[in-house]
Amino acid sequence: LRDYAGNLIPYYTMNDPQHQRPPAGYVVDTANTQYRQWLVFTMTHWLQLAGFSGVALDSTNVIVGNVPAPTMVGNGRQTWNQILCGPDAGNTCARTDTMNQDMIDNVSAISDAVHAIGKEVLYNGIAPSDNRGPTRNLGLLNYADMASNESFCYASDVQGGTLHFTSLTDDWDIMAQEAAAGKKIVQITNYVKTDNTARFGSYCAAAFLMGWQPGSSYWVYHKNPS
Repeated sequence: LRDYAGNLIPYYTMNDPQHQRPPAGYVVDTANTQYRQWLVFTMTHWLQLAGFSGVALDSTNVIVGNVPAPTMVGNGRQTWNQILCGPDAGNTCARTDTMNQDMIDNVSAISDAVHAIGKEVLYNGIAPSDNRGPTRNLGLLNYADMASNESFCYASDVQGGTLHFTSLTDDWDIMAQEAAAGKKIVQITNYVKTDNTARFGSYCAAAFLMGWQPGSSYWVYHKNPS
């Protein structure tokens, strides 16, 4: 994907917010139909060969364009609208709208192909963030089967410097809502090996069980290697 000036948009890792190292890659242009065809073919081919129960799509976000983009792609001040439509872009940017629709079309195409061979699709993410807006990107569950939230119970930065608790009632409501719709939610609590968040594991386990929907909601307690 290229920015308003025609430059490829680099993607940095979460533990390089100042972009001091070379980029880890570049943002995919979801409008590229050849890429979409390759992606659908490759995923279904691997599924048939490997016998996995489905595929997981990381960083699959329909975003709000007029709030700062994550530091993985921006400087912490630029919005997606400014990245795609120029520094003077305000609340609207046709390219942001197009990118969001292309993301939806990609997830829909992948889901159709994966469902056709009896498998499931999970996407990440529905963690609360300004970029995902009040709906938290749940709309993609109209096509996929499962969604994951990497900030269940609390969120900590990759350097272990800050910690804030997230709304349990919001996540319990989502778990109940999606269970009723026949969807699945994977709640993930990440902790970083350099901080003290591991001691909150038992608290988060109990918090998950208070909203648990059997057969529909799952919890992963994950040690982030960063």
